Amino acid sequence: MNPRPAPANNPSGPDRVDHPNPLWVVLVIGGLGLLWLQGYSADFHGWWSAHVHALPPQHLWRWLFVACVPIHVAEAVYSHRLARRLGLVRSAAGWSASAFFLGWPSVRLLKLRANADAEV
Repeated sequence: MNPRPAPANNPSGPDRVDHPNPLWVVLVIGGLGLLWLQGYSADFHGWWSAHVHALPPQHLWRWLFVACVPIHVAEAVYSHRLARRLGLVRSAAGWSASAFFLGWPSVRLLKLRANADAEV
């Protein structure tokens, strides 16, 4: 399907990326960072287990982190395609990057735009 350029009165809104609440940025990036530390830093994993709460073995945390990668890639590809379908051609790469780094909170904003577009 060929993307249509976003006209000035595009029901999908202006051709720009909407950003989720900054709290989502902190939670998602912080959560992925914490997951990475628990999986790949023996010192951090040991400290956390001794001072905060016992954790499963590090190899499980590594697998969980690695499993997040294809999920976020799929969200990025989906967002790029949906943005282009909605006529958000110039911002499609931005939507894709936002979905890759933030996941669901970014995809949700784009889907809200798609739903608004469908209602018109």
